[in-house]
Amino acid sequence: MQDRSPQFLILLLGLTCIALSGLHNAGFAWDDYALVRDNAYTDDFGNWRVFFTSDLWQTVRLPTPPSGYYRPLFLLSLTLDRALFSLNPAGHHWHSILWHLGCVSLVFVLVKRLLHTPGAMVAAILFALHPVQHETVALLAARNDSMAAFFTLATVIVFLERTASPLRLLAGGSLFFLALLSKESAMLVPLLLACLDWGRWGRLGQKRRFSVLILGAIGIIALRRAVGVGSAGWPDPAAWSRVFGVGPEIAGTYLGMLFRPWPLTPARHIDYLQPLGVLWPFIALGVAAFFLLVHKGRKRSLVWVGLLWALFSFAPSVFATLDKGTVGERYLYLPMAGLCLALAAALPNSKKMVWVAAILGLLGGSAMFVRNAAWKDSTSLWRSAYAVSPSAYTAGGLAWYVENIEKDLEGARRLYIEALESDPPYREACISMVMIHLKLKRPESAAKLAEWGHRERGCPLNPMYVDQYLLGLAGSGQWEKAEREIASRPKGVTPVGITVLTAHAAKKRDVAMVRRFLDQWKEPALLVPQAAKLLRLSGDPQSSEWLITGATPPSARGQ
Repeated sequence: MQDRSPQFLILLLGLTCIALSGLHNAGFAWDDYALVRDNAYTDDFGNWRVFFTSDLWQTVRLPTPPSGYYRPLFLLSLTLDRALFSLNPAGHHWHSILWHLGCVSLVFVLVKRLLHTPGAMVAAILFALHPVQHETVALLAARNDSMAAFFTLATVIVFLERTASPLRLLAGGSLFFLALLSKESAMLVPLLLACLDWGRWGRLGQKRRFSVLILGAIGIIALRRAVGVGSAGWPDPAAWSRVFGVGPEIAGTYLGMLFRPWPLTPARHIDYLQPLGVLWPFIALGVAAFFLLVHKGRKRSLVWVGLLWALFSFAPSVFATLDKGTVGERYLYLPMAGLCLALAAALPNSKKMVWVAAILGLLGGSAMFVRNAAWKDSTSLWRSAYAVSPSAYTAGGLAWYVENIEKDLEGARRLYIEALESDPPYREACISMVMIHLKLKRPESAAKLAEWGHRERGCPLNPMYVDQYLLGLAGSGQWEKAEREIASRPKGVTPVGITVLTAHAAKKRDVAMVRRFLDQWKEPALLVPQAAKLLRLSGDPQSSEWLITGATPPSARGQ
């Protein structure tokens, strides 16, 4: 019988391109701005040495603490984009789509060699078109996931035989090193290969393959240390207890992405997941699917291999959750390859299964196609996230873009308050909630909300928060209360505190006090207009004018 594999694969890749074609009109979003659009080095291939000697997040323009991420190959891919497409996002997105198509092809090849053609077709369809794969392709900053997956799959395929020639050892070792240069999680390749050996032969194959992989891992560790890229650090015990405290909710959320992948949202946080009462059906489905695969699967050993592959390749994402609290679809990208293998191993060698997978794939591809519209920019993403999963987290995230991109201060104000009224409150919005009321020239509301935020919603009294509170007090005419608050601060008077004290002295027409504050200030030309602006906010333009013209020498007037 003629092998239709090439025709099938071409058709599937074409359908995948159609499903993702809407990304041609997508822009930059989230980390794309820092890593892709505004990267300080990816505009010139001459900077390649920087890629191999720097922490990933040390290459962005804004000052950023070290992340422990070492991904020079990913940075080279971004440099290629800049060389070919400048800052036109369309070309960047098609580049990411190509990596996904490469991974789809390798999943097909891997499963076909392990099982049979129908099983490979089922696995490739689900890997290509399951909607949970969309985020990895659509978010340019997540391209490292598909790059690492591509080289991981290629390494495993090269080392699939029990023995390997010197040439195959060189090829496999090189591919493994490229995977490690794309993302640190590729360090798990030896474990994945060991699972495959065990599942097929009940023991490890040629040891030299693992020796090559171990040498590659040692090499990347030595390279990182030589160039000064350290690890991100071990999360503190509080982070571990926080994550494992909501372990069932996290499991239910990820299972929900797999069993009911619509609507998806790219913004999930462990503090704002759906309750177990909503998620338990997905947990029950996951348990049932596990027992069906393991106990009813035709190739039980390879079912176990696929499940272990999914578990091991998912494990590194726990550290991202510990660090940022995020629960992301892209963390399922490589684990999907394992799940697809497990499913293909459990199903009978039948073309009927391919038709079932094709129908599911068309549905998934349609969901991908519709979802492309949400990736216009960060604002559209947060709007989509807020619509799909309204919470304090998505309200606070959307508010920043509504305020700073859409310039809708009133809309942002409502979202900031919603973010703090919800349980648990999203305390990242504390300062912004107070500041936006000052922008709207509502200082009394700013002061009241600052008190409410600290007293009832746990907003921390950090210096910036206190500064906004002081401006609210002074701007609403509560000068004495503002001065008492300044006096109670244990770390002395901040620049905003000096501004408040100067404005109050001007209100009292105390020339000596005004000039005393000017003498203490390194740049009096900045202090005077700021204090004058505060007086106008409080409804006292006369004192503002007096401060500018009557109480300060010309050198301090900012003119």
